[in-house]
Amino acid sequence: MDFSAFSHGQIQSKLWLCENIERYIGENNRIAILGCWYNVLGLLLLTRNPNKYKTIVGIDIDPNAIDIANKVCQGFMIQPNVVIQNIVHDVNSFDYTGYDIVINCSVEHIDSNIWFNKIKSGTLVCIQSSNVTKTDEVWDIRNPNPNIETLINKYPLRTTYHKKTYTITYNDWGYQRYMLIGKK
Repeated sequence: MDFSAFSHGQIQSKLWLCENIERYIGENNRIAILGCWYNVLGLLLLTRNPNKYKTIVGIDIDPNAIDIANKVCQGFMIQPNVVIQNIVHDVNSFDYTGYDIVINCSVEHIDSNIWFNKIKSGTLVCIQSSNVTKTDEVWDIRNPNPNIETLINKYPLRTTYHKKTYTITYNDWGYQRYMLIGKK
């Protein structure tokens, strides 16, 4: 298990996302979280509002990550009405039909934008990325977004509700995290 999934920056980014997207989420929505890793975001959404969602599906191509996601989210998976599930799937070939909200906090780690093109018009979308452009194994950046304008141009939204930058700092180092929320 890679405990950096619970690092200061990871948790700050996900809490920032929760605080901002929750105002746009109605009751009983179906949410897809792409590149979910251990689906800490799904866990945080359910912890903050356990009765708000119809379904939260965490999607990741890595079966080991999904095994851990199932352990992380287990407390919400043993209830009579299971709201959260985690599946192994390539986000570029996933069918987004029926999902009200699509969240991708991992765009810099996904080689293409095929997943975005498959989302139907009118769907609420939340995208996070950062200005980190390191391609070494630790960061594994494949689709860099050196600034928020690059992110906006790659993922055009019909209506934008939120476009902000958030600074994450670690002692003497830091980076910018970007977030877009809007309708495709």
